[in-house]
Amino acid sequence: MEFRGNPLTYLNGFISASRNIFLTSSIGLALFTYSSTFKIQSSIDVIKITSMAIFLFSILYGLNTIYSMHHFLKIMNEQYEEIPEYMQVNLWKNYMYLNIFYITLLFIILVLGIRRFLNRYN
Repeated sequence: MEFRGNPLTYLNGFISASRNIFLTSSIGLALFTYSSTFKIQSSIDVIKITSMAIFLFSILYGLNTIYSMHHFLKIMNEQYEEIPEYMQVNLWKNYMYLNIFYITLLFIILVLGIRRFLNRYN
């Protein structure tokens, strides 16, 4: 059976979405560290909450990206008997695993940031 569309275009979209995860999480980290330059506590709190919201957005964006790639690979394996060699599906899965690892790190950072933020008020 012949492929409809170009699966490599889908991979390109996945790589672009992965880059967006890295960029948004970098913005969240920059905001979190930037918050310490303020002298007013309420400003610090607003910037830290904003940075944690950006981390959460990055995590959700990453989960959506991983899910869509997983779903695409599942459809490819079900619908096509032979996948051409130039489409290295195993490498595509490795990209998914790298994203999962990065999302896990982001989640840990988010939990630690929230914990640290809440411990100041206890």
